[in-house]
Amino acid sequence: GEQVYVLLDGSGGTYLYEISSSEVVSEEELHLYSSLDSTITLVTCVPRFTYDHRLLIHGDLAGFKPRVS
Repeated sequence: GEQVYVLLDGSGGTYLYEISSSEVVSEEELHLYSSLDSTITLVTCVPRFTYDHRLLIHGDLAGFKPRVS
Protein backbone atom coordinates (compact mmCIF):
# COMPACT_ATOMS: atom_id res chain seq x y z
CA GLY A 1 0.00 0.00 0.00
CA GLU A 2 3.01 2.35 0.08
CA GLN A 3 3.94 4.56 -2.84
CA VAL A 4 7.35 3.67 -4.29
CA TYR A 5 9.30 5.86 -6.71
CA VAL A 6 12.35 5.41 -8.93
CA LEU A 7 14.61 8.30 -9.97
CA LEU A 8 16.49 7.92 -13.25
CA ASP A 9 19.15 10.45 -14.22
CA GLY A 10 19.38 10.98 -17.97
CA SER A 11 21.41 13.34 -20.13
CA GLY A 12 18.51 15.82 -20.29
CA GLY A 13 17.40 15.65 -16.67
CA THR A 14 15.89 13.43 -13.99
CA TYR A 15 12.85 11.22 -14.56
CA LEU A 16 10.52 10.25 -11.70
CA TYR A 17 8.61 6.97 -12.02
CA GLU A 18 5.87 5.76 -9.69
CA ILE A 19 5.81 1.98 -9.29
CA SER A 20 2.45 0.61 -10.40
CA SER A 21 2.81 -3.19 -10.25
CA SER A 22 5.12 -6.18 -9.93
CA GLU A 23 5.06 -9.76 -11.11
CA VAL A 24 7.22 -12.89 -11.11
CA VAL A 25 7.64 -14.85 -14.35
CA SER A 26 9.76 -17.85 -15.34
CA GLU A 27 12.79 -17.11 -17.47
CA GLU A 28 11.02 -18.69 -20.46
CA GLU A 29 8.06 -16.28 -20.05
CA LEU A 30 10.23 -13.13 -20.00
CA HIS A 31 9.57 -10.99 -23.08
CA LEU A 32 10.72 -7.38 -23.18
CA TYR A 33 9.59 -5.04 -25.92
CA SER A 34 9.63 -1.38 -26.85
CA SER A 35 6.71 0.80 -25.89
CA LEU A 36 5.55 4.25 -26.88
CA ASP A 37 4.23 4.77 -23.33
CA SER A 38 6.27 6.61 -20.71
CA THR A 39 6.90 3.51 -18.59
CA ILE A 40 9.83 1.68 -17.02
CA THR A 41 10.33 -2.01 -16.24
CA LEU A 42 13.03 -3.12 -13.82
CA VAL A 43 14.14 -6.77 -14.06
CA THR A 44 16.01 -8.92 -11.52
CA CYS A 45 16.40 -12.61 -10.76
CA VAL A 46 14.41 -14.23 -7.93
CA PRO A 47 14.87 -15.92 -5.57
CA ARG A 48 18.32 -14.68 -4.61
CA PHE A 49 21.19 -16.71 -6.13
CA THR A 50 18.75 -18.60 -8.37
CA TYR A 51 18.31 -17.68 -12.01
CA ASP A 52 15.13 -19.42 -13.19
CA HIS A 53 12.56 -16.69 -12.36
CA ARG A 54 12.43 -12.93 -12.92
CA LEU A 55 10.86 -10.22 -10.80
CA LEU A 56 9.44 -7.44 -12.99
CA ILE A 57 8.72 -4.05 -11.44
CA HIS A 58 6.58 -1.75 -13.61
CA GLY A 59 6.39 2.02 -13.22
CA ASP A 60 4.72 4.99 -14.90
CA LEU A 61 6.34 8.36 -15.54
CA ALA A 62 5.21 10.75 -12.80
CA GLY A 63 7.50 13.72 -13.41
CA PHE A 64 10.56 15.15 -15.14
CA LYS A 65 13.07 17.77 -13.96
CA PRO A 66 15.24 19.19 -16.77
CA ARG A 67 18.97 19.47 -16.18
CA VAL A 68 20.04 23.05 -15.52
CA SER A 69 23.13 24.13 -17.46
